[in-house]
Amino acid sequence: MKRTSAEVDLALYAAMFRDVVAWRPDLRKMADRDLLRLSLLGNAALESFLMIDLVETGKIVDKALSRGKINVFRLPGSLGEVTSWSAREFLSGLFELVFEPSDGTLRLDVDASSVYFLRQVLYLAKKVRKDCSNAAIAKEVNDFVAIDRNLRQPTYSWADGDDLGRSKYPRLSFIDGHSREDTMVTDRDLCSRALLRTLDRVCGRLFSKLPVLDVGKLRPSHGPGAVADAKSGADKYLFPTWPDKLEVLFPHNYFARSREDLDLTDPIEYSTLEVPARLIAVPKTLKGPRMIASEPTAHQWIQHSLMAWLRQVLPKALRLCVDFQNQGPSRDHCLRASSTGEDATVDLSSASDRLSCWVVERAFQYNGTILDALWACRTRTCTVSVRDSDGVLAGEEDFLLLRKFAPMGSGVTFPVQSLVYAAMAIACVLYDEGSRVSDRNIMSVARRVRVFGDDIILPSSSVSSLDLLLTHCQLKLNASKTHWQGHFRESCGMDAFMGVEVTPLYLRDFQPGQTGEDLVSWVVVSNNAHKAWLINLADYMVERIPEAQRKLIPLSPMMDPLPSLTLTTYSPNPPVIGRTRWNRELQRMEVKALVLSASRTWLARDDYQSLLQYFTEDPSPMINWRSGVIGRQRLRLRKQWVDLHGRNA
Repeated sequence: MKRTSAEVDLALYAAMFRDVVAWRPDLRKMADRDLLRLSLLGNAALESFLMIDLVETGKIVDKALSRGKINVFRLPGSLGEVTSWSAREFLSGLFELVFEPSDGTLRLDVDASSVYFLRQVLYLAKKVRKDCSNAAIAKEVNDFVAIDRNLRQPTYSWADGDDLGRSKYPRLSFIDGHSREDTMVTDRDLCSRALLRTLDRVCGRLFSKLPVLDVGKLRPSHGPGAVADAKSGADKYLFPTWPDKLEVLFPHNYFARSREDLDLTDPIEYSTLEVPARLIAVPKTLKGPRMIASEPTAHQWIQHSLMAWLRQVLPKALRLCVDFQNQGPSRDHCLRASSTGEDATVDLSSASDRLSCWVVERAFQYNGTILDALWACRTRTCTVSVRDSDGVLAGEEDFLLLRKFAPMGSGVTFPVQSLVYAAMAIACVLYDEGSRVSDRNIMSVARRVRVFGDDIILPSSSVSSLDLLLTHCQLKLNASKTHWQGHFRESCGMDAFMGVEVTPLYLRDFQPGQTGEDLVSWVVVSNNAHKAWLINLADYMVERIPEAQRKLIPLSPMMDPLPSLTLTTYSPNPPVIGRTRWNRELQRMEVKALVLSASRTWLARDDYQSLLQYFTEDPSPMINWRSGVIGRQRLRLRKQWVDLHGRNA
């Protein structure tokens, strides 16, 4: 859905600069000068500068924090002609607190506060919700296609047939395809054969310890996203398609029906054809969208059951370094790494799009039951709309026979890539330290490695080997977001410098918006600004809320929030805002406030699939459960009397 964003409100940046000046009064002249520069830009140029140029500058600054020197020649020209920092450049005063004006090296006396405020100004508008151009969408779609077409062909029969064909081939190895001719030099050949053998052995040790998959113990479930073979809001429990490939391991009678349904006299109609996934551009930033594929209903149903099963059965070594649900351990590890400098944070570029079937089959070959299940529920094709550089559709919609294992949107993409990247990280550390591949050594290294999706943390000394290994596997290390030197690290939403968190606050909109969801988002960001001691920014955001709504948003201590939309405060006894009353029946003081409630459309159903839905959702007997199709959930704000001590009226 297209989103229209209001024009940039420069008063937000004025408030941000007041917070900067409150911290360092000597930066007032810089703040006044830079605000004047911003005010002279037109709205389109201002959006591009704040949401693209400053964000790109932030990435360069992050890299300089870990490397110890900033490359001024890579900075966007819109900042000014930077040779040495002077009043001519945007944010020159903040840059001088972090980097030496003469040569751009990191100052010896730099402190985390200087780093935080510089990054805060650079990244404030990074995540503002704004539709990108058709040309930006076209670039992402074409990159998606180009990456896939350049991936290596798998050995097994992932592309056709109703059998993976594992029995036709001997044991696979990551060395397969490595050049043996001295005259042939490719990126893959730079990776040591010994390192590839180490990866083979690590995968053998790790994935052979995963239990044999008993499909009868899986508990399927639907995901919240759209599906490729039904219209939005359609009943997912009807399963319009159930491909023959899926039927091999996951029979329709067992996974798409309840036992009581088997006596139905009328046959249940569904197609046995495999529907392609559908590529969707999801708004991300002004620079470009995020590409996600909506999966067919039946595939999504089984994928989520596999993901849930993998969470429960990980062997101990993998549980030490992988968590599919909690980013907390990665964030804590990242903070420690920024203090010691001993560990690196690694990010991959287009991680899911570059993870090929060739890699997955070599990693999971040691547990054939899991590999077969991944093959069965994998969607082999995807519909894409290739466009020219101006965003104009170039021909008809095309069907892409995927070489990647699965795009973003598949329920198994995240767990599979997490496990594969964990094995790679462990193998690199063992190889670099000259340790033998054994269960004991793998366990020891797993305690020093952390993986969440494509966010990898491992000893800094192993980054070079990991880069070579990734390149051999046609994966790509994201150099701008990978840090192994100095004392800056970032992983899983944690940005840290010298043991101090320097994660910036991100605006979601330039205006409060008109809907309940927009207002909630605005208040949440305002509260986060308050918690980050960006008091002027938080106060201005509160002032921008229409008065009629602001009167219904009470103040609440951060440690004791009310059951309503609230503005946080550090005061343990904040003043009461808005209408109050004494409830004689409940003997308590109440305040009129906006309370969040979820409104959603509901399509009732009374047929055979209702029983399957009941068994799947397994509702508590204490709730008034009913079967049917839940439409898109929308957030609604309603006025309600709320107890000042936290209980709903």
